[in-house]
Amino acid sequence: QLFAPNKNFVYLIWDNSNWELAPEYQLNKTIDGNRYWISLTGLTPMKEYRFQYFVDNDINIADPYSDKVLDRWNDPGINPIIYPNLLSYPIGKTSQLVSVFQTGQTPFIWTDASFQKPDNRDLVIYELLVRDFHLTHNFKTVEDSIQYIKKIGVNAVELMPVTEYDGNDSWGYMTSLHFAPDKCYGTKNMLKSLINTCHNNGIAVILDIVLNHASGQNPLARLYYNKDKQRPAPGNLWFNELIPHPFGYHCDFNHESSYTKTYIDSVLNYWATEYHADGFRLDFTKGFTNKVSVTYDANGDVLTTDVNSFGQYDINRINALKRLAGVVWQKHPGTFMILENFADNYEEKELADFGFMLWCGTSANITYNQASMGFCNNNDDFQGAVSYKARGWGNHNLIGYMESHDEERLMYRNISYGNINVIGTDTFYNTRNKITALDRMGEAAALFFTVPGPKMFWEFGERGFDYSINWPSMTDETRTEKKPPKWDYMNDPYRLLLFKKYAALIKLKINYPIFRTSNFDMNVGSYDKRIRLFDDGYVGSDMSAVVLGNFDVASKPVWPEFSHTGKWYDYFSGDSLDIQTGQTVGNNFTLQYNPGEYHIYTDVKLPLPDLYVDTTIHQGISEIIKTDNLKSFVYPNPFSTEQTICYNLPVSGKVILKVYNVLGTEIKTLQSAYQQAGVHYITWDGTNNFGEKIKSGYYYYYLSSGNYSSTNKIAFVKE
Repeated sequence: QLFAPNKNFVYLIWDNSNWELAPEYQLNKTIDGNRYWISLTGLTPMKEYRFQYFVDNDINIADPYSDKVLDRWNDPGINPIIYPNLLSYPIGKTSQLVSVFQTGQTPFIWTDASFQKPDNRDLVIYELLVRDFHLTHNFKTVEDSIQYIKKIGVNAVELMPVTEYDGNDSWGYMTSLHFAPDKCYGTKNMLKSLINTCHNNGIAVILDIVLNHASGQNPLARLYYNKDKQRPAPGNLWFNELIPHPFGYHCDFNHESSYTKTYIDSVLNYWATEYHADGFRLDFTKGFTNKVSVTYDANGDVLTTDVNSFGQYDINRINALKRLAGVVWQKHPGTFMILENFADNYEEKELADFGFMLWCGTSANITYNQASMGFCNNNDDFQGAVSYKARGWGNHNLIGYMESHDEERLMYRNISYGNINVIGTDTFYNTRNKITALDRMGEAAALFFTVPGPKMFWEFGERGFDYSINWPSMTDETRTEKKPPKWDYMNDPYRLLLFKKYAALIKLKINYPIFRTSNFDMNVGSYDKRIRLFDDGYVGSDMSAVVLGNFDVASKPVWPEFSHTGKWYDYFSGDSLDIQTGQTVGNNFTLQYNPGEYHIYTDVKLPLPDLYVDTTIHQGISEIIKTDNLKSFVYPNPFSTEQTICYNLPVSGKVILKVYNVLGTEIKTLQSAYQQAGVHYITWDGTNNFGEKIKSGYYYYYLSSGNYSSTNKIAFVKE
């Protein structure tokens, strides 16, 4: 059936009519003239039938409620591995999207009845784009990777739009059909199986849904469409003719229309019912308004925009959002409702108080990245970005994130633009060094996951993904293009260590109620950043915590402000500090931290997290860090391209690091400078002092500082 007021007639054109108009397939019209319907008999169960509605001799459209459509131009690009046995498009018989229906389908067997959604306050969301998660980009591959996701420790996955969108290769925000999973990711049962498996592993699934707009292929848009001007016609029941606000996209839903409200309600109910979705992230809800903040000329071209007015408190937008959430919660209590709203704080507070969770916005990306790059006192205060208390909200409904799909990757900026501590010609600390940059990602994460409230991070942030959002052209033109999944990064011990740090921090957040508390303070406006957490009388925690980090590129004092005397335990190492009278809050007690050093202290001893990386390099570096002598370690050995020498200076001083051949001839001076005490890394590319590649063979490096020295044998093998 088709809801099509003010139309004259509708035919079913399909396989059994050979795509011709046939009297027996003219649809019946209801008495009110609004709806067209037909009953079909003689259908073969499990057989797929292709069809369209042909309206008023001018319009051929797919059924707007289709759960599967065929695309003449894009289906050939779908690999059979992704979607097996895909029905072909009826080429030469019609155009536009074609619907598919099938009777007698075998119901999917769900086994997730015992699954319970996590508490909002404990949410740790993994934002995932199926296209970029694996080279075999389908739902099945994500399901097969469930143990990887589970090891990170997240309790929710947020899938970027999986509803049918224009083309096969994008982020998915140009939705054409709201009820059909996009075939470029696999079959609908593959998606159901993925969600079922997530639930059976304690992971909720949140769907990113686009209800602000739809593409020009959307059947509801095409049913009443101005072909000359390529936009919805003035009489369209669901869409505005002209977009009333800035940042509009294609066909803009009219959220004041009763028809739109009914449609949206059916979309959300369908995915919660048919696919067991646990929640929705609603894209660009700032656009759910008909408040006019643009002007147009006679041709419908934009003359002016008022972005400030668009973002101001809008009661109509608020009411539209509250209404749709109320409908969802009436049928599906506890469904996560997440908004990308980015409007006035009074509006966002009202929505948060109503029960919505809201994305924090891009400011967190900027401020955390400034901190991770080592640019302190320079837009690096992230409190207002991730703390709901700093915004004056009354509950934990602010979703903090350092990266979402929409921001530059922190690690890319670290290695490209990070701060360097240079004195004279000597480099003391370099955040652009990969190892250092990864360590600083761990530091940023420590002061991110421990902020109370729901958290989210972009896929592969846990391994320090360092490809720019604009790769490969490094311009906005390739912003949404495919990015390599870099599963080989898990073979890098430094990236694996970051993965384990993420897992340890997420476990800490989810398992200990102190990280639900409303009684916390943040002091993160300078290089020394601190979070203190105390029981608020409601979360029932017998533990307090202090999170500290030196984000500078030089050794600096930090102020822990411990709340009481006694033992405070380091979460990562298990070591303890015995805090005495005069070392608590208000006594100006400091700890001296190396650049990038960070710790989480609790006044209850916790089980040690698993930070062991089972590789030679990690074992070697662990020994270096623990020793009081000048010890060094080299990796890889032998090497053919690059080799890293790691050493720990027990005291600050002049450091000499040179490479010699077996005859004792100097080959390369790698370091000759004053360095501060602590762990250092030097990378050598196998060239001599003249920039020439050395020959294959054995060499020695000699490291000395003051009364300390260290020697090691190394081997170089040309590729």
